[in-house]
Amino acid sequence: TFVQEVIRHLKHGDMSMISDCAYVAMDLLAAAGRTELLSDMRGAIAAQLDWKIDDERFDQLMLVAHAAAGNDDEVRDRLADGEASLQSYRAAIRGYANSTQQMHKAVDCLSRMNMAGRPVCPTIVAELIRQTRRNAGDVLELVTQLGENLDLSAAVAQEMVQVCLEGRSMDAVARVEEIATERGIVLPTKTYEKWLMACADRCDKHGASVVRRMTLAGHIPCKRLCKNMMA
Repeated sequence: TFVQEVIRHLKHGDMSMISDCAYVAMDLLAAAGRTELLSDMRGAIAAQLDWKIDDERFDQLMLVAHAAAGNDDEVRDRLADGEASLQSYRAAIRGYANSTQQMHKAVDCLSRMNMAGRPVCPTIVAELIRQTRRNAGDVLELVTQLGENLDLSAAVAQEMVQVCLEGRSMDAVARVEEIATERGIVLPTKTYEKWLMACADRCDKHGASVVRRMTLAGHIPCKRLCKNMMA
C-alpha cells in the first residue's frame, strides 16, 4: 500500500529526513482528502519508526483532508469552538480551495472566520485567487463573492488587485476596484499605476477607463506614465 511504501522508504533515513518526508507524504494525502490513509500513516510512523507527529499539526492536516473530501459537518465541528485558531481556518480554506466546485465553501469559511472577529489575512485571499486560477476557475466570480461576503480592508483589496494583475485578470481587477470604492477604500497611486502598465503591456484599450477611475480616486497620472500609455 501507499503507507507501507512510504514507511519502507523512511526506514533508510535519519530522523530529520523522516520528519521532512513524512510531512510531505501526509500533506499530499490531506490535499487529496484521504482521511483514513492519513490516520493510517500517523499510526504506522509511530509504531514502526518511533516518531510522533505533532498533535496540532496533525489536526490541521486532518482539517485540510476533511475539507478536501467535502466532509462539511466534520469541518464545522472542528471550527465550532470559538477559540479555533487562525491556522485551523487556513487549513479548512486550503482544503476547500483544492476544488473549483468547493471554492464557495472556502469563501464561506473565510466569512465565518471574519464574523468570529478574526481579520482577513491578505495572504489567505491571495492564495485563494491563485488556486482558482490554477484550477482554471472563474476569478471574476471569486472576487465578487469575496466582496459580497467579507469585510475587506485596504490591505486585502490591494493584495487582490496585485494577484489579479499577476494573472492578467483585468475584469477581476476592475471588479475589486469597484468593490473597494463602494466600501470607501481608496487604493494607492501605485496600484493604479501597475494597473495602467498592465494595460499598456497588453495593448488593452481599457487604459483610458483606468485613468478615469484613477482620477476619480483623487490621483493624477504622472507624465511618464501617460507617455508609456501613449507608446
